[in-house]
Amino acid sequence: MTRSDPTSRRRPARRRRLALGLGLAALLLPVSLVAAPVPARAAAPGGFTGINPVRVLDTRAAGQGPCLLPGVTRDVLVAGIGGIPSDAAGIAFNVTAVGASLPGYLTAWPHGGARPLASTVNYSPGAVTPNNAVLAVGAQQRIDLFANQGCPHVVVDVVGWFAPGTPAAGGFHGTTPTRLVDTRTTGGCITAPRALAVAGAAGVPADASAVALNVTVTDAGLPGYVAVWPSGAPMPTASTVNFGAGEVRANTTVARLGALGAVTIAASGGCPHVVVDVVGWFSGGTPIAAGGIGAVTPYRVLDTRSPTNTEGCLRGYRAFTVAGVPGSGVPYDADSVLLNVTVVGASAAGYLTVFPDLATPPTASNVNYTAGQTVANGTWVKVNPTNHRVTLFASGGCPHVVVDIVGAAVTSMQTAPAPATVATQTIRAPQWPDVSDPAVLTEAGKYYVFGSNTNVRNVPVRTITSLSTSYNLSGWEAVTAEAMPTRPAWARQDERTIWAPTVAKLAPNFFVMYFAANRPQPPMPWNAQCIGRAYASAPQGPYTPDATPITCGIDGTGGALDPEFFHDPVGGGDYLLAAFSDSDWPIHVIPVDTWGTPLRASDAQPARLMELERSLVGWQSQPKIGFVENPSMVYDASTGTYLLAFSIGDWRTAGYATEIVRCTSPVGPCSLQSTTPWLASANGRTGPGGLSFFTAIDGSTRAVYATWPAYHEGQSGFWRAGSLATVTLGAAPTLG
Repeated sequence: MTRSDPTSRRRPARRRRLALGLGLAALLLPVSLVAAPVPARAAAPGGFTGINPVRVLDTRAAGQGPCLLPGVTRDVLVAGIGGIPSDAAGIAFNVTAVGASLPGYLTAWPHGGARPLASTVNYSPGAVTPNNAVLAVGAQQRIDLFANQGCPHVVVDVVGWFAPGTPAAGGFHGTTPTRLVDTRTTGGCITAPRALAVAGAAGVPADASAVALNVTVTDAGLPGYVAVWPSGAPMPTASTVNFGAGEVRANTTVARLGALGAVTIAASGGCPHVVVDVVGWFSGGTPIAAGGIGAVTPYRVLDTRSPTNTEGCLRGYRAFTVAGVPGSGVPYDADSVLLNVTVVGASAAGYLTVFPDLATPPTASNVNYTAGQTVANGTWVKVNPTNHRVTLFASGGCPHVVVDIVGAAVTSMQTAPAPATVATQTIRAPQWPDVSDPAVLTEAGKYYVFGSNTNVRNVPVRTITSLSTSYNLSGWEAVTAEAMPTRPAWARQDERTIWAPTVAKLAPNFFVMYFAANRPQPPMPWNAQCIGRAYASAPQGPYTPDATPITCGIDGTGGALDPEFFHDPVGGGDYLLAAFSDSDWPIHVIPVDTWGTPLRASDAQPARLMELERSLVGWQSQPKIGFVENPSMVYDASTGTYLLAFSIGDWRTAGYATEIVRCTSPVGPCSLQSTTPWLASANGRTGPGGLSFFTAIDGSTRAVYATWPAYHEGQSGFWRAGSLATVTLGAAPTLG
């Protein structure tokens, strides 16, 4: 790297977690509508967008009553309010029955349709009984509610919505709740694991990937639990419904379809009867579009009773990681997760709430419990995208809490490639004596070599015809021109530093250059770097820069630098890779259109490609030795994956090195290919970095990277020099 301001490397202080007071309103207290949630990334058709809970009904509140009168259907507006779009195809919500005078059940279904047999909540007199549900939005943007007796008050909190349109893989298809099985009339109570055929039944097509089910347990002779999981998989430790003897308990879950399109259901004991209703299904295929739902085999992510849990029972607030946990099947970039939360052995009555970590605690509760009770409920919850966590809050009684993940809404559910052992490569002797952050464009039988600024030129470009020729310093300077004579208006004018240019041909006689420079008066000293763009009609320029930068990273955290253009030969998309400095997810990918313009305005802070702690399989064992930067990607046809190189460390030291990861798509997920660098100091050359892949005239894959002369790293009067190598792709890529 070439940077003039040493403060650009200063890491800001970490934000401290604010101590949250005990002002979270219990469900039993009257509350009003909460504020609209923060807008989320747009989901693909049928995809899920999680939100902070929005209260759309509370019959206890003035003007929203009365309680749900027996035999009277109540319709509720659930779309077009509180940040939920008017064209939402479906919603995920928590519905709670409060203070009924008699035992009974409550049913929810799309407005305008016939009331189904299914129950959504089963309640007892005077109890507070919640359940989560997913449901298609009916006519006039509404759903209908019905209670058979006891006139319960009802609270409805929407926790997410499904985008309209024909669902892609993993997209939601809402249905009127349809009964799949009732063991009171078919098969008898559950005494042993029982497979239930789902695909092709109850309106679920044969190619569905998963289903949304409402599971109700009744008439058990002993307390226990029921579990639902994909047929053919081992029985998980997770439970779906916890029940007491003689109780009627319900819970909604998402279940991945296993062998022969079936799920398996089992009970711990008590010979309970089970009623299963299908409330929706998800399109088949691997979910890769934003918001696609991927159901997983239920995975236990937290059990406060475990000997390894040193914090004990839940006293107040506790945050924990739910996305990217090894073994869970949920990738690090999950937008929302579906959790089954079980409360065990509280010393006093209370309630438990789950919400995105560091978000404002909502007024909704997810589980209401009494002393000594074991009770469970499912809930969709949005994940904090920065630290991949959610937070639990218990109002009192210090309950133990068990949390199982059963599904996720994600950017990509693709599994990262398995890590591989890749040997450290040998550094080749330099051929180009002065080129920092090199990038090569192959065009019309020539090579155009771009690099960070020299002392006398803005964006030096060298035009050469052979990759086998080695240059001395004077010969190298002789083939050097200035690619962008005029500095961009948004950049500091009191310095000449422009670094890491990358150039792509997007159309005949149309070339785009991306580059990094410092902006004047950044919000923080460490946030100075921005990525800009410029255009030219010839590969060598002159390039005319835009008046404003594309991105400046994340304000208050770090700037944006080291852009690299990548065209996906498989999917056909174009991407701009970039390093976001001083952040926990340093490598980003920005989709661009055919003119090099970011596809989404939100890409000022675009989707993560690589995140230090969780997106790279095996990365957890790596020492944190500095900054991660200089991304470059190449498609490996031999493995059907993408090789991503990046530099790590301090660019002015011998310890600066290059590592590689393998990705399933241009936007990840990725896995670390070795616990040692792919390129490290050797043979009198040090600090190998800034590696950039390119295609030679003969079609071979090549790489160029820069190194220092040993013992002179970063010293005045010494230059970084460029080395060339042929890349042999495959499971263990090599430089030759």
